[in-house]
Order: sequence, then structure tokens, then C-alpha cells
Amino acid sequence: MNTAVVINAGLGSLTMGIEKAGYQVIAAYETDPKARSVHERNINAPIFDRIPTREEYGAWEEPDLLAARIHIKQPSGNALRSERPIQQEMQMLDIIDGCRPRAILFFVNPAGGKTLLPGFLDRINRIGYRLSYRLIDVGEALGLPIRERTLCIIGARNDNHAPLRFPDFDMSKQHYYPEDFLEIDHPIDSWYYEINPHHISYDALESGPYFCWSNGEYRPTDIIKWNTLRIPLVRDHNRPRRITHREIANIKAFPEYYNFFDVRNRSWLYKALMYSENITIVKQIAKGLVYNRPVSRGRLFENLFYRYLKSLLLSHPTNDMEVKRELPTSDYRIDFRVKTPQQLLLLELKLYTGRTVNPSRIQDACKQLSDLKAEGTIILTVANEVSDKMKAQCLDAYGIHIWDVGNLLWLFEDYPEIKTEFISFLDYSIDSIETKAPAVGIVWDNSAKPEVEPDAEHDTDWAQKLSGIKPGTEHFRAYEDACVEILKYVLGDYLTLWKTQERSNDGLYRFDLCCRIKAGINQDFFDTIKKYFNTKYIVFEFKNTREKIGQKEIYTTEKYLYEKALRKVAVIISREGADKHAMKAVKGSLRETGKLILCLSDEQLLEMIESKYKGEQEPADQLGDMLDDLLIHLEK
Repeated sequence: MNTAVVINAGLGSLTMGIEKAGYQVIAAYETDPKARSVHERNINAPIFDRIPTREEYGAWEEPDLLAARIHIKQPSGNALRSERPIQQEMQMLDIIDGCRPRAILFFVNPAGGKTLLPGFLDRINRIGYRLSYRLIDVGEALGLPIRERTLCIIGARNDNHAPLRFPDFDMSKQHYYPEDFLEIDHPIDSWYYEINPHHISYDALESGPYFCWSNGEYRPTDIIKWNTLRIPLVRDHNRPRRITHREIANIKAFPEYYNFFDVRNRSWLYKALMYSENITIVKQIAKGLVYNRPVSRGRLFENLFYRYLKSLLLSHPTNDMEVKRELPTSDYRIDFRVKTPQQLLLLELKLYTGRTVNPSRIQDACKQLSDLKAEGTIILTVANEVSDKMKAQCLDAYGIHIWDVGNLLWLFEDYPEIKTEFISFLDYSIDSIETKAPAVGIVWDNSAKPEVEPDAEHDTDWAQKLSGIKPGTEHFRAYEDACVEILKYVLGDYLTLWKTQERSNDGLYRFDLCCRIKAGINQDFFDTIKKYFNTKYIVFEFKNTREKIGQKEIYTTEKYLYEKALRKVAVIISREGADKHAMKAVKGSLRETGKLILCLSDEQLLEMIESKYKGEQEPADQLGDMLDDLLIHLEK
């Protein structure tokens, strides 16, 4: 999953829109304690009470997206241009330069944009980003009866060649009416009706559904216009009242469960909501950025190795080790520089297709790296199998050490989550690969690795994690993420790719996860479906529903399966499994189209974890048992 960091997160609209677009927000920052409290109660992403320090954003794993809301007050008429507020601008430039995100997304108030834009975009461009910006009319884009404009800046790093464009807002033809977001027939607190009668002409009540502050009084209007001093009014059964905070939240697309009502300062909450981004706008813009920017397997390998280095730092806090990523060294750009009091290691990472590598490719990489020998010890880190003979030849000829997949498995042994992730994205089976300690280590003596608890690989209580996720569509993302983590643990030895939220070419269908069966594996279930179902890919669907899934879910998933795409097998994971009607549909699909759909419940998923942990049975054998039962009882 793509990652994001959010600066000036406010009440959470920016964070929520980005999460709805398919990102995992790894950190959010907000200095206002009231806003931070609302954010913390409603969103699981970690949030901090400050602007990130250089040490923090230097340690981020190159987030896919850096998002921020920038609100700048327009200088007074007597203010000189040189006096414009530049603190936020300089902070953002420093953060961009420090963490090098793949994409950026900034929302700026239009008045502040006039102050911010000159020079700001040029400075970001000099750091190495392509940029575009647009003044978005939120009401026009979404068909809402409001006057609200926001300046949006999007950017992509220069080495990211995906097109940089704003979405065509697909809801622009939809029009909302007052009853779509107003709570006319709901109980309303009396405070919202406490209006100074001198501020509104009651003769004007029939003139419009809304009343907005202008020239010292409320005047009727067909659209809502925000005002920092006076809350707009709505006509409720011919009686004027303030628009409620919940109604403003509805306009901003906050979900119904979002809770801000123990905030006592209503004036503060009104302004906080007024300045919040529309979640739908954020989602559509961010979604375009994430789907236009697929992460290569090589970059995933780099991110994973960076996690390993950071974990190593934490487990050896007294070793005075420094880790820097992608620093220019001489005329060559190295992936990692690791410095300890005893040594300087330069690590270059390579990930090739297949289990073994053509020796000439290893030699070419070593030749290119050999010019850096004077700067430190060079380690070519390869996520494939390299023979001991080739390692010795490269050390003799070029003075370069090689870590291969066997060494990496040994290094990752103490970090089970990293090891599981590593195995899952390899496109080959690790059967019969011997794990070996590398000849050159980083901070430890080869004989003195950190002690590991015997059950370290099983330290996550998956049952508790799953039960803590409430059923319902509003929590589908958390359920999907948990299921993907579990699948990587139990089936990572057999599957690779792990493409989430994939759409068909015509855009009509979207399946949750697609995996490819690894080459060279020897396991009965996967051998069977490859040979007899002519499948190379498996589709996974996740249903966070309270009830058992029915035949509708089976027929929907069946549409994703297509023989010419080598995709004829799917697994649906749901909280309670499938009902009898769903199982009839499963058998019908198998009998009539030859498409295989297996249904797993949370309980069965946990059984697969337990069997892997205890080593009593391969987790994939449980899928094989389900297939056997289905075929044995299949009627004509």
C-alpha cells in the first residue's frame, strides 16, 4: 500500500480523504490540541503535536505522498511584500527536500495563495519536482450549493514520469439539494435558533433557503457563503436558524460516525470546519496521484531494506550507527550509506527476475561500483541467488562483497514482519535456499546476533486485531489491510505481486487484491489450480459484513475471473463466511464456467495462521481441503 504523511491535519478531512484514496497515512501532524483531539478520536493514523523535525522526516521511508493544508492570512494594505508570512513556505520546502516524497498535495486558501505562490513553486521546482496548480470551485465541482474555492498544488518528483493532471470531477453533473445535507426533521439544539432579530429581515424569509452575512445583516441567497464572523443561516420550516456543525460536516463529506460534538467552543469548531478540505475533493485528487504512480518491485525492495536498517538501529542503540539513503557519491548514486565508528558501508540494491541471475549482470554491476572502493566497503545486495564462486570472483576482481537472498533471509530472521514481506514479493520459491550469515556485517559480531523471543514471529495477536475491527463499510479499509497482512504471512511463500485495489481496463470492475503464483513452487493446491484451472493469478476479495455473504457477492467476483487473463481462481474472505445460497452459486460457477471461488471466514483465516505457526500443516493445504470437498460434492 502507498504511504502518506499529512502536515497541518486539522480535524482530519485531509487525512480521511487520502485514506479513502487508498493510502496508509503513516504520520499526521497538528499543533492545535482541539483539532488534534478530534482527529485522534476518529482516525487510526498516528498524530503528533508539532511540525515534524528534521530527524523525523529524515527517517520516513520515502512516503509516496506528502500532503499539507497551508492557511496564510493576507497581509494588510500597509504591509510590504517582504513582510509576507514565509515560515510555512520555508518549513514545507525543508520537509520536501528532506523526505523526497514521490508526490505532493497542498491545499492553500486562495487569498494566501496570492502571497504564497510567487517564488514557492519555483523553489519546489528547483528541488526536483514537476508542478501544477488549480483554483477549484468546490460547489461547481461537486454540485453543492456553496461558494467555496481552494487552491490546490500537486507535484511529482522528476524521476516519476507519470502524467501530472487534475481529475475530471466525476460528480460535477450531480446536484445536491438542501434536504441532502440539512437535518430539517432532526432535533436541533436551541442555541442554533438564538439569532438577533435585528440582523435579519423576516420579510425576506421566503426569498431563499439560505441567509449569509453581508454588509451588517443576513441576506437571502441561493448558495451558502462562508463567513469567519457569522455562521450562515438556513430556513427550517420558515424559521431561520444557524446551519449546524453536523450539517457543515455533511457538506464537507465527513462520515456520519465522525464525532466532534464534545468540542465546547462552537465558534472555534465552526471555523475549523469551514477551513476543512472537502473529503471528496481530496479523495479524487489523491486517488489520481496514487494510481498513476505504481511502485516498482525494486523500490519496494529498497523501502523494505530501509525498514530493516531502521530496525537494526533500534535493536543496537549503543552502536552509534548512521544510515543515509540515496546520497550522491562521486559520479554514482548509491542506495544506502551506513556509517559506524569502525567502518563505512556503501550498499547498492538489485532485484532481478527469477531465482538466479546471469553472471554477466552481476559483473556489470560490480564494475560500475568499483570506482567507489576508496570511499568505503561496498556491498552489492541482491534479492536473488548468487553462487559462492561468483561472490569470490567479484571480491577478488573488484573488491566488492555480495549479499544474496540467503544472506538477506539470515539478516531478516530477527525481524519476522520484514522477512514475511520480503518473501511475499519475491517472484520465486525459496525452497531449498540455505540461509547464511554474510561475510561482512554491519554492527554486530556474526556470533552475537540479538536474542529473539521464541515466539517472535507469532507476536501479533491476529484474533484480537480482527475482532477489534467493527463490521461495516466504513471500516472496510482496516479489515482489508489486516487480511492482506495475514495472507502475506500464511501464503507469502507461494504468492507474489500483491497488487491491491486493481481495476479492469474498462474501469467497470475493481477487485481488492491480485497475486501471482510464484514460479518453481511445489505445493499440491497451487500445482492443481495452475495445471487444471489454467490460472497464474488469484483474486482476493474482502467483505467486512456482519452477515454471511450471499450469492450476489459470488456473482460479482465471478466477473473478475477470465481464462485468457490466466485468472480463474478467487478467494473471498469475510467475517462469517458464506451462506448456503452463496455455496450454491460457487458450485454453479465451477460447474458451468470452470471458475473456482473459495470462501473463507475469519475463523478459517486464523486457523491458517495457527497451522503455519505450529508447523503442523502448510496453510495452503487448508485451501486444498476446501477444493477437495467442493469437487467431491459437485453435482451435475
